Formats: sequence, structure tokens, C-alpha cells
Amino acid sequence: MDDDFMSSQLSQGRSDEYLGDYDTDIIDSDDEMDFFEGWLLDEWNTDDVLHWLDAQGLRDFKQGFKDKKIDGMCLKEGLSEEELNSCHVQTVGESKAKMPRLQRSVLKKLLSPQQKDDLLRRRKQVHRKTVAMFPGNNIPVFRGNANAQKHFQELTVSCQEHVNPDIGYDEEELRRHIRAILDERRRMVREGYNYEDNEDPSSTDQDEECSKRSQSPILIAEGKKERSESEENNSGSETELPEGAQKIPLTTAETIILAYFKKGYTKEVKKDLHLLPLGRDLKVKNLTSKDKTELMMVLSKELLLKKLVTLKDDADFYCLHRDSVIVMEKKSQDNSS
Repeated sequence: MDDDFMSSQLSQGRSDEYLGDYDTDIIDSDDEMDFFEGWLLDEWNTDDVLHWLDAQGLRDFKQGFKDKKIDGMCLKEGLSEEELNSCHVQTVGESKAKMPRLQRSVLKKLLSPQQKDDLLRRRKQVHRKTVAMFPGNNIPVFRGNANAQKHFQELTVSCQEHVNPDIGYDEEELRRHIRAILDERRRMVREGYNYEDNEDPSSTDQDEECSKRSQSPILIAEGKKERSESEENNSGSETELPEGAQKIPLTTAETIILAYFKKGYTKEVKKDLHLLPLGRDLKVKNLTSKDKTELMMVLSKELLLKKLVTLKDDADFYCLHRDSVIVMEKKSQDNSS
């Protein structure tokens, strides 16, 4: 396997073909890859990466990756040309590999409000069809699973009507979006969330409503409304969440909290060390009576309300990616440690 191929795969961050045809954040099982079955890429430490390189026959790169302490998060986010060179990987193919992603990123920034609305509507329709095809907690492993791959292909075909390359939602982006939805739902199931009990229809059935709204990330209502005592405990003012949502989805709340504290996954965020001090800084009442999940829901809303965290214009509120979250200011530097 030559250096150019290796560099082009690593420079994509989520290396779709190299890490599996249908999964991006997760490495599933083949005979020589049983060690990685069910593991989220961002949970890999450097030793796991070295094991993966060894399984792929890339032993020549192991020392460089070990010296630079390359872990799963580095692979997921992508390595720059300088970082690849420091790992003794040639980077001739890097620019070519990054061009499609850069073009889509630039295009999204140039969309008009109406086009952004159209893009959001298409993404939500795809989200609804994805959940319908793979409902509840049944998120299959795709590699080596012919039946699951068949259903995935059927899903992409059924979603072709939502493809529009003019607004950056081409077939490649469609497949990436579907994989991201499934990866996030799989991660939530692994962390104990039960979609069969907690499926929120509002996350997939608001296409008509969102088509009437602009893509403004967060709208802060002017003036004060009368609130119940429970609402008083949670917030000092009112906010209208994106896409007409009445509450922040748990997956969105977790993404916001992880971005704020610069953590890789939720088990790194501790109630006593991170959430309670942040809640005190934000002057949220009744903190100690809430469990970790409730705190993340409340605090993520407060971070948005107080504009300590904002969302990019093209952010998908119901399938929020970490790179769509912008942390504006830290209330307490001690909390991020």
C-alpha cells in the first residue's frame, strides 16, 4: 500500500472507504479486525491506532504514529500535511483528497437563506427516512452484513429525490449524512439511551414547519413571558429553539456540552467536576436534584441562551455535529480541565 493512498485516506478525517464502506466513526469486525468490533473511533488511544495499522499491514508507519501520539480523535478529525510529514507519511495526494470536502464547505457558506432552508428540509426528510428504515435500538453493523448493506442501499435510493448538488447536498453528502445519523444513534444506544422508549417524533416530523422558518441558529425572544415555577428554576429568560423545537434533543445537548468542555465523549464529563460548577456559574437553580442527563439538557440550553455557545448557520439541530458548535466564551476556565 503506497504512501499516497495512505495519506489521502488519513487526510479525509472520516475515511469512508478505508475504514469501511458504510461506517465512518466505527470500525466493525472482519476476521483480522475482531479487536476493533463495536469500538467508536474517537475512543481509540494510541495503542489502538498502532494495532489497527498493524492489522492493515502498515507497520512502517507505526513508529511515527507512536512518536506523535496519534489517537482515534486525530484520525477522525484528519491530519494536516505537516502532521502527516511528522509521521513519515508522504502527502502528495492530500490536496486532491480534500478538494470535494472544501468545495462543499464553501458552497454551504454561500447559500441564500432560502437555499439553507431547502437544505435543512432535505436533511430532515432524510433523517426521518433513516429512522424509519433502522428504527429504535436496532442499528446494525454494516461491514460483512449483506442484509444491512442491502437496506442501506435501498435507503439511499429512496432518498435520491432529496439530492440537490446545487446546494451542496449531492449523493456523497447524502450517504455521509445517513452514516452520521446511524453512527450517532449507535453511540447513544451504546451509552444506554433507549430509542424505543424515548423516540421523539418532533425530531423527524417537522419538515413543513422548518420549511417556513429561516435558518437563524438561535432566536432570543424580546421581553419576558410569564413562566411556571419549574421554568424559573431552569432559566432567567425565554428562548425559541431552532426549527420550532420545544426542547433540546439529548444528542444535541451532549454535543454542545462535549464541545464546551473539549471532551471526546460523555463519560469524560463529570457531574461534580464539570456540570455542577458550570451550573453555578450560569446561576441555574436546583442543580443537585438533577442527574447527569438532566444537567446536560438544562446547561446546554443555558449556554445557547446566554450565547456562550452558538450554532453555525448550516447546523442540523437534530443531528448536530461537533464542528457546527462554536464556543464563544468560557465562564470558568477551571471547568474545562
